Amino acid sequence: MKTQRFPLPATIAVLAISFLPSATKAEPLPMPSPEHGVRVERGVEVEMRDGVKLRMDVYWPDVVQANLPVVLIRTPYNKDEYYQAWQLESLLADASEVGGDVKLDRDALAKLFAGDHLADRSVRGYRWMRYLAAYLFASRGHAVVVQDTRGRYTSEGTWHVQGGDIPDGYDTIEWLSSRDWSNGNVGMFGCSYRGDTQIFAAKSRHPNLKAIIPQASGSTIGGAGDRYHYFGIWKNGVLELSSALEWMLRNGPSRTVRPPADTDRFDLVETLPVIDMLDRAGHPPTDWPNMVARPLTDNWWRQFGYMTDYDRFDVPALFINSWWDFGALETLQQFNQFRSNAVSDVARDNQFMVMGPSGHCYSEMMPDSYTIGERPLGDPRFDYWTLYLDWFDHWLKGDDNGVTDNPRLRYFLMGRNEWREADGWPVYESQPMNWYLSSEGNANSSAGDGRLVVRAPAKSGADGFTYDPADPVRTEGGFQSGFDRRNMPAGPFDQSAVERRDDVLVYTSDPLDRGIDIVGPVSAVLYVSSSARDTDFTVKLVEVFPDGKALTIQEGITRMRFRDGYDHETLMNPGQTYEAHVELGATATHVPAGHALRVEISSSNFPRFARNLNTGGDNYRDTTWVSADNSVHHGPRHASRLVLRVLPAD
Repeated sequence: MKTQRFPLPATIAVLAISFLPSATKAEPLPMPSPEHGVRVERGVEVEMRDGVKLRMDVYWPDVVQANLPVVLIRTPYNKDEYYQAWQLESLLADASEVGGDVKLDRDALAKLFAGDHLADRSVRGYRWMRYLAAYLFASRGHAVVVQDTRGRYTSEGTWHVQGGDIPDGYDTIEWLSSRDWSNGNVGMFGCSYRGDTQIFAAKSRHPNLKAIIPQASGSTIGGAGDRYHYFGIWKNGVLELSSALEWMLRNGPSRTVRPPADTDRFDLVETLPVIDMLDRAGHPPTDWPNMVARPLTDNWWRQFGYMTDYDRFDVPALFINSWWDFGALETLQQFNQFRSNAVSDVARDNQFMVMGPSGHCYSEMMPDSYTIGERPLGDPRFDYWTLYLDWFDHWLKGDDNGVTDNPRLRYFLMGRNEWREADGWPVYESQPMNWYLSSEGNANSSAGDGRLVVRAPAKSGADGFTYDPADPVRTEGGFQSGFDRRNMPAGPFDQSAVERRDDVLVYTSDPLDRGIDIVGPVSAVLYVSSSARDTDFTVKLVEVFPDGKALTIQEGITRMRFRDGYDHETLMNPGQTYEAHVELGATATHVPAGHALRVEISSSNFPRFARNLNTGGDNYRDTTWVSADNSVHHGPRHASRLVLRVLPAD
């Protein structure tokens, strides 16, 4: 089936008419109306196979409690986030009017779901929606369980990042499906780490796990596809430093300790060695030393159950993610692997995915006039909540509601700002397209002579720059998650300042005669050399507007010591030319006629990625570095190029 424009579903059309915002508001679609009131039973204990007790809250629909389907949310971030969502002062002026802290009637829930009392109507202001999910599913006839994971908040045990998630998930499902009030069908829901727990549960293949909705779950991809992308903090062999540091500062300690109030992330991230960063912040012990310094193929990683190529799955899954999430490509790989490695026809035929244009875990919160970074996207709203309810109603209640007739993949095409549909990923009719690097030997900065052309240049050449770890190229937007989002937000931002640096090679196409739809994975093949034994090469794909604004489309990095695989490191011979493959990620972006494509190449993107110290030593324990004279070669023998997939022209 060819890719099609995705028409506005009837459910969205009705909601858009019924809840049309005023010209001064930018609002997401409201949550569907409740059918029941909800009461909460707090602190229920479940004993794991090793005797450790995990605690959870159960959200009961205010109906006869028998034969109930179960929705499980496992979180390391405190189960009380969900319980307390209804208590927000900005939502309800007088909490006592809705029954105190035990029960909310249907009218009170309707107010919450509509956001009638919401003061902050920004995208971040709507983050409460993710926590009201427990009330929503319960109000529609599910028993919803929100559980603190092992060693977190009210649960017993020792906390390690993703430690015990496979057996604990299995044991919890076993307990829930065997209760006399349960119909035996369990689903799972949640974003980020909460999505990761669903992938781990799916690996264990409990027969009563009937459906999952993993959102932004790419952190669990592990070694599958030779990615070695653990916990979302490794990309092509390089530590995603800013995201990893922020997450560990907030969540790394064995108990619920917050970082010292005077911790300055921007000062801390500049220091060396990387392995001691949290110690210098005065933090209690964490998994940080192991997570940043263990070799990617070390057996230490295997204890956590990250995905491999050999995993088999047997559960229908509705994957949810966004183009500006750091793990978008990894989630698409999961979507494919759940399909290809399914052990039953039911699982194989019921893998679905929705890819929107937001940042990490904000899919449902996009308003009718949405801008991410500096890119306006029109009205990207999608009726996620109705889809979620239909999904669980079908798989957990047995409702024949047509949810499995949906397209396998629905994605938002940025630039055209419309939803499309396809049968799979990569979109089948997309075709590879190469853009080659060319210059007269001076591609340094946007003032240089670097060009991006559709045919390999007949003349050989090279462009060089010096990478000094003491003065790295700075991150400007992009795909980092966490850190200080107010001062270092994710998304597409103007790269003009970055492109003025002499240690950034810039290759720009002529303005396009006609627009192109870039839909698929983005990569680059570079022929490079260096004066160092090891160094990094970064690649950024940029859209150049007629006024000169240059917005990021995708970006990536590769560490040269891993060019032959992560299972053995091979240092470079100074001056020798090597072929390097750089994976940039995935996108669905329309670049219109009159705009140009641009490729930026350097050796750092800091602090998103940890600096390579260029010595060939240990980048995470060492404190000394050397500068590297790096070169990118192009021409008939060394066809350095950007590799895209594009849809046929309209």
